[in-house]
Amino acid sequence: MDAQISYAFLGLSEAQWEFINTFAPWLSAIGTIAAVITSLYLAMRDRIIKLKIAAFFKKSKFERDTHYIAIYITNIGHRTANVLSLYWKSRKTIYEQERTEFDQGSSDLPIKLSDGEEAKYFIAERRFKFNFDNFKSDFPKGTIIIGVKTSTGKLFESKVDTALQTAIAEYFKKREDNP
Repeated sequence: MDAQISYAFLGLSEAQWEFINTFAPWLSAIGTIAAVITSLYLAMRDRIIKLKIAAFFKKSKFERDTHYIAIYITNIGHRTANVLSLYWKSRKTIYEQERTEFDQGSSDLPIKLSDGEEAKYFIAERRFKFNFDNFKSDFPKGTIIIGVKTSTGKLFESKVDTALQTAIAEYFKKREDNP
C-alpha cells in the first residue's frame, strides 16, 4: 500500500512552499542590483569636490572700529580641492579678487584643501571699498555673490551675508550721491 506522506511546516503545505521558493531568484536579483547601485554611488561621491563658502563682516580683535570682510572656504567633500582664485559677481559683472589684497592672517592662495580643511581670507573694509571704486556701477544692483575657482575649472558660488550685501550697496549709493 502506497501511503502518501504530506509534510507541513509552519502551517504551509509542500505546494505552498514550492510556490514561495519561486520568488527567491527574483529577490536575489533585486538585492544584487541594489548592492551594485549603492557601491557605485559611494565610489562616485568621493570624486566630487564640494566647497562651502561664506562671506561676512567681521570686527577686528586688535583695532578699534575696524571691520574686515571675512571669506571662509571649507572643503565639505572627500576629495582634495585646489583653490586657485576668488571672485565677486553681480549679474554679469565679475571682479577677480587680487591675491595682494588680503590682510594678515589670511591663508595662501592658491591653496590645497583636504577633507574638512578651511581657508580664511580677510580684507580690511577700507581696502575693500578702495578696490571697488574702480568697479562697474551695476555691482550693487543685484545679489552679490562670492565665488571660488578650482584647478578642475569648476566654479563654486554663494550669496554673501545680508549685512555685507547691504553695506556694499549703501557704500555704492553714497558714492553715487557724492562723487
